[in-house]
Parts: sequence; C-alpha cells; structure tokens
Amino acid sequence: MNADDPVGILSGVGPSFAQKLKSLGINTIEDLLLHVPSRHIDFRNKVAISELKIGEDVTIAGQVVSIDNVFTKNGKNIQLAKISDGEHEVDAIWMRQPYLPKILPPGSFISLSGKLSFWGKKRAFVFPVFEKFSEETIHTGRLVPVYPETAGVNSKWFRKKVAEVLHNTQLNDFVDESILGSFSFVNYQTALQKVHKPENIEDFAVGIKRLAFNELLLMQIQWAFKKLWWSENSKSHKLTLTESHLDQFIKSLPFSLTQSQVAAINEVRADIDKPVPMNRLLEGDVGSGKTVVAATGAYATFVNEKKAVFLAPTQILAQQHYETLTRVLGGFNARISLITSEGMVSGLGSHDIVVGTHALLYHEDIVKDAAFLVIDEQHRFGVGQRAKIAKLASRGKANPHILTMTATPIPRTIALTIYGDLELSTLHELPHGRLKTKTWVVPSSKRESAQKWIAEQIEKNGAQVFVVCPLIEESEAESLSTVKAATVEFKRLSKVFSKYSLALLHGRMKAKEKNQIISDFKDKKYDILVTTPVIEVGIDIADATIIVIEAAERFGLAQLHQLRGRVGRSAKQSYCLLFSDTKSKIAKKRLQALTKSTSGKELAEMDLEIRGPGEILGLRQHGAAELKIAHWNDYELIKLSRELAHEVVHDQEKYKKIISYYRKKQVSPN
Repeated sequence: MNADDPVGILSGVGPSFAQKLKSLGINTIEDLLLHVPSRHIDFRNKVAISELKIGEDVTIAGQVVSIDNVFTKNGKNIQLAKISDGEHEVDAIWMRQPYLPKILPPGSFISLSGKLSFWGKKRAFVFPVFEKFSEETIHTGRLVPVYPETAGVNSKWFRKKVAEVLHNTQLNDFVDESILGSFSFVNYQTALQKVHKPENIEDFAVGIKRLAFNELLLMQIQWAFKKLWWSENSKSHKLTLTESHLDQFIKSLPFSLTQSQVAAINEVRADIDKPVPMNRLLEGDVGSGKTVVAATGAYATFVNEKKAVFLAPTQILAQQHYETLTRVLGGFNARISLITSEGMVSGLGSHDIVVGTHALLYHEDIVKDAAFLVIDEQHRFGVGQRAKIAKLASRGKANPHILTMTATPIPRTIALTIYGDLELSTLHELPHGRLKTKTWVVPSSKRESAQKWIAEQIEKNGAQVFVVCPLIEESEAESLSTVKAATVEFKRLSKVFSKYSLALLHGRMKAKEKNQIISDFKDKKYDILVTTPVIEVGIDIADATIIVIEAAERFGLAQLHQLRGRVGRSAKQSYCLLFSDTKSKIAKKRLQALTKSTSGKELAEMDLEIRGPGEILGLRQHGAAELKIAHWNDYELIKLSRELAHEVVHDQEKYKKIISYYRKKQVSPN
C-alpha cells in the first residue's frame, strides 16, 4: 500500500463512503494517517473483576458466560451478558444492539472497557466498548484514540482502518536524519505510530510535534516561494527620498513622530529605494499613526514625480485618509483626489495622489500607473479583490511598491504564517500626549448611574459619546433577544438624554448620508452617536471621549480593542464602558482582560487562545487553509519551520527531498 493511493482501495470504501471521507479532507492513504485523534480515552487500567470500583475507567479480560436479548418492563430491548474471568462474574449491558448474541456467543473471549456503574441495584458495565480478544487490541486496553468524525464515519471505523494502514504502509521520510537530529524530531513513520498507537501521553506529544512541524513547514515553503517569486519577477519604480527631503517633510508635521513611526518610515524608505517592489505590512493599534507612515511613502512618490494610490475598504475611511493627506501634504502642493462610488473627479492624470474605495478596481487607468500603493485594513478585502489590484497595478511598466496596513492586532504566530510573504513593521506606541483610555465593565444594575455620569461628562466637559450596538434591528431569535439593537437603543436613549442631540448611524445607510452624519458629529452638532460597529474603522473625532459598547460579550477582544480606539484620539482623558450581563466565565475573562490591558498585541494573543484565528482575521478571506494538526499559538515551532523553509527555497539542490514532497502535496487532491 502506497501513501499516495486513494482511500478507495480500502475494503468497504466505495464512492459514497469516499465522499464522506473527502469532507474530512481525506483523499489518500497518507491523508487518512494524518487524520489525527482529537483526544484519547484511557483504558490502560487492566484489572481483575474482583478489583472493580464504581466510576473508574478500566479494562477487563474475560469470557462470555451468557448473553441474551431482554425486554424491560417499559418495552426497551437490552442485551444482558455475564462476563467471567475464571474467578468472578460481572454483568454488561447494551441497548438496541439485538445482533450482539450472534457476535458474542457464550464462550467468546473478549476485552471490555468502560466504567462500572449501577443498573438498577446491580453493579454492571453499562454500554461498554468491547472487542474479541487478540494479542493486539484496538478499541480496549490502551489509550484509545477518538477521531474527528462525520455522518456515517465513526472513531471505531477510523481505529480499524488506521491500524490496517499503519501495518501495511511504509512512509519514507522527506526530511533528512541530520535535520531531524538537530531539531530532536522522530522520523515520519515513528511519529505516526506514536500518534495513533501511543504507549503514553508523552509518546503522543512527541509524534504530534513532528506532524505539526511537517504541516507548518509546507505552509512556510509556500510563502517563501511567493516571496522569492516576487523578488525575482517584479521590477519597481525606484523612489529615492533624500535626507533633506525627509527632514523637510518631518519638520512640516504639526506633531512629533514616535520612535516606532521613525523606524517604520526608515524601513519603508529603504524598501522603495530598491529595484524590487516593496511588499510590507504595517501593523499598529488604532491611533498609532499608520497613515503618517504611509503619507511619507506618498510624499517620496510625489518627490519622484510618480503617482500614489490609497485604497480603503469603506467610503468613511477613504474620506478620512483624504483629509489626513490633504492636511499633511497640502503644503507641498501635492494634488490629491478622492474617488468613491458616489463620485469621480475629473482630470485624474494631473493628480499626484488618488484616494478611494474598492471602486478604484473598476478604473484600470487609475491604478495601473501607481508607483506606490497603500491598501488599508487589508484583511477586509477579499482574495479576489487583492489579486485584481495587483494585476491591474502590474500592467504598468513596473510593479508598485505595496504597503498594506491594519489596526487589527495580529498575534506574532499569525504574522509569521498568514503574512509570511510580507515584511512586517509594527507601531507599538501611541503619539505623544495621549492618555490611556479607562475601561470598565458595567452590569445592568449600574446602567442608570452610568447614564447619569455620561450626562455629567457631556454637560461639564463637552464630551461626545459613541454608543455601539451589535445589531441594526432587534432579532426575534431567542439567542439574540437581549441584544441591544441600534434603532431601538436610539429611541430609548433619545428619551434618556432628551436634553442632548443624538444621531443614528449604521451600515445600511447610503454613503452620502453616513458621511454627513459623521461630519456633523465631528462639527459637534450631535452629542451622542448611536451606531453599529461600522465605526470600528476610520472615524477619527478628537472630542469623542466616551464609548459605550452594548452586549460587549458578543464581540471578540480584537474588535473591542478597535472599537475602544475610536476614543482617546486627543490629550483628553477618555473612557470605554462595556455593558454586559454575561454569565459566561470565558466572556467575563475576556472583558476583564480589556480593563487591564491597552496593548493590542497582548489582547490578540489572548483572543487567539480563546477564539482561534478564524474569528480574529477570518482566514478564509486570506485564502489560507486552517491548521489541522499544528496550533497557531506554538511560536517556537512556527519560527523553526519558517527558518528551515527559507533555507529550503534558497538552496533547493540541498533539500531535494523536501522540495519533491512539497511539489507532490501541491498537486494532491487536497
């Protein structure tokens, strides 16, 4: 049996069954072996019947003395067996398996695993796992693996087939022994044995570590190849920013740069001066000053008489960037245009910097000549959209330098994998003079006093307030019945804060209407803005110092952190009130973490541990596969695989076996 053989060669696996296995990602024999257990049941404790104790997981070996189908008083069909080990007897009970007397006739020797409990007043094994006695047991008497299942394919089937395949398949390792020795890894075949047939938990950990490394290595090789292709097949517009020009730009800013901004600017500056186009990710908390770093690149483009394009996921954010760039670069006579789905400016060829939403994708002439391309909140663009951007941009004489930006805190392990083909810059400081936003969790019992406090802040300090609700309208679904809806909350708060002016904002409004409301809020025509999470990105209002988040437990930590970033945009003290009545211990732990930490990095790591990467970034948007064996929080293993992948791709002759295996997996049905 070969690793690449289809699972259809196994007995009992027809086209229909193969389709069920395919839903679990199993197409080949090797895929079946890489379908690893999610947990184990410990049936290693083998005892005599006389040693049995109520409630213990144990295994006994014995002979079936009798077995019958019996009907209870209420008409249930049970199977009652007496098992003897030669000295003592114990009952075993099953239900709705009338065929068992034929399978286990009296005299059968069996191994039986389970918990001893009571059936009526008698001690008995209730619904135990069993198998006919042999030298090697599969379902009893050991650490019994439990596999991820699907309809019609259970763990018992997996245990049988994996045992058969392990015995009959020889897998050649694609990693040399010298590498395995330096990393303290077991070989591939041994790893599979330890995962599916562990003697102890330590065995399983050793095996799973090697298989996880394999999975990560293949992923990292993919990113390393993309990075190599980019460097070898792309020509850039060389953008030189002299010291005098940079000093002139920095001195023109109405604020001082943070150290991390200076570092990021220097990294961008070095990249755009190379013949290979930049492909860099700039990550930083809300309000950390990413746009200024991007503006420096746009300024360098302007100085070199080339065009820069800023692409934003929403019209609100595009408008925000347009205003910032106009403020920062207007003094240099840079011509800046804003294009959205609402309107298009004329004479684009004479403009130096173009800002817009994804609507720019439909104007090839605008994007294709760009020398510097900024994509903000890049995870909000679908894979198809980003591919189109790159394709359009590359139709010019050279590829643009690409700077992607995100305020979503990215755990370091995800930064090393999902963004493996990008260089990374991080802003980890807030601008000078900013105060940390005070964050409190507020239960319903304190809602009234909280509202009085908010009224005082508006009255005494001229505070402006965001109130964020997770839904636009109330849902009839029971699970969402207590969730505050923006429209309903707006009506309620209009009565509570009748002395003040309120506005409602949500994603279903037309762009022009949304922009007008935000503009009016910025001009202090409203005291309170009731909104959905549409404000998560792109709204920068200095006088907004209070944000109230309803049903806060319904948001992830990363999203709560971004929402909190809507306040604290000035030197004024700001506040975040997390309204929640959750009973969930995990949800309470997340909310309390937010009250103690203002670090997006710390919160992202916790969010990764609690909710998984899919919830944080939406991995399907990235076109990246979910990890089946490895874990996103295993930093050392990810770092190790990344380093080896870099060596493999840059010295393919030395690592022929790894490259060959990688190529094979790339064209597999997976």
